[in-house]
Amino acid sequence: MLFLMTLLSCLFLLSCENSLPGVDDVLPELDFSGKETQVVEKIDTLREALRKEPGSAAQWGKLAMTLEVHDYQLAAIPCYKRAAALDSADFRWPFFLGIIFSGIGQPEALDWFDRAQRINPDDAPLNVLHGQALLNEGRPIEAAKRFENALVADPANSHAALGLAQICLARNDLACSNQQLLQAIAGNPQHGEAYGLLAEVYRRLGNPEAAEKARQKATEFPGQTRVHNPAYWAVIEEGVSAAWYQERGRTYLKSGNYPRAEAEFRSVLQLRPNAEDHNNLGIVLHNLKKYDEAIIQYRSAMSINPGNPELFMNLANAHAAKGENQRAVNMLRRADQLARAANRTELYDPIQQLLETYEQRQ
Repeated sequence: MLFLMTLLSCLFLLSCENSLPGVDDVLPELDFSGKETQVVEKIDTLREALRKEPGSAAQWGKLAMTLEVHDYQLAAIPCYKRAAALDSADFRWPFFLGIIFSGIGQPEALDWFDRAQRINPDDAPLNVLHGQALLNEGRPIEAAKRFENALVADPANSHAALGLAQICLARNDLACSNQQLLQAIAGNPQHGEAYGLLAEVYRRLGNPEAAEKARQKATEFPGQTRVHNPAYWAVIEEGVSAAWYQERGRTYLKSGNYPRAEAEFRSVLQLRPNAEDHNNLGIVLHNLKKYDEAIIQYRSAMSINPGNPELFMNLANAHAAKGENQRAVNMLRRADQLARAANRTELYDPIQQLLETYEQRQ
């Protein structure tokens, strides 16, 4: 009897799994025109895995992230929804859905952000992005609560402070807005949007000199300042296009994670050899004290772009690090010629300073 019950239970579970919508039911055919081969292969591999295991939330989530990062956001939506239905404890799936819907201006974003917050109420980036979505929908009181929650979790969060500053400014509370903007800039001195709004606050306060200084700072940091979102890095790591290898390499280089940066730049160069990433890899190898390998990369970059004086500067520094000061001097003299021919005035002084340093070592 026990054996029969166990057998029936197994058959029931198996039938439930087989009745789940499969990947071909959820995901439409995709247009792969212009996509790199390794991108298409990865998506096809993930789809095939889901045909065999349609009840895996992790697999649905991985496919969704892969689709999203390769610009198939709309196709990613039903996959994220399947992952969320199969694993209601993972806040990432509703969070990422909220991000997509917010990015395309759909109010459905708020429902998914709500779901994510019920699972993980203290995540600062989630509170910030939820607050921004609420603010965009004209719900400032609720938005302020999200921004305040974010600052409790992360007091240096410049986007949360900026959000509160916008709310204060909308009700013409200039003192409050000014205070929040100064907090935003303290949290991130390169937050251009905070400086731009601060210029407007100072203008309304009748302080044109301070307004002009803030405006000038805003021009130093143009473009949108991204919300630092560690959870979303899981999406970025699914990217296998040359552009994503390059983007991750730059991020790791900037943060000083040289081993990871090296791997990313080597991957992009296998797919798309180019002077910029040969140079980037050279910088990484230089920082890892692999000077001979760095020299090879700089010379590879120079073979593609022989007129770039900065490549000669980098090559000079690599030779100097090996104690080859005469070679370094020769490279710098060539860098100086190229810089002057191109009227790269910002390089004149750095080149001369390096020349003096390396000439004294001879």
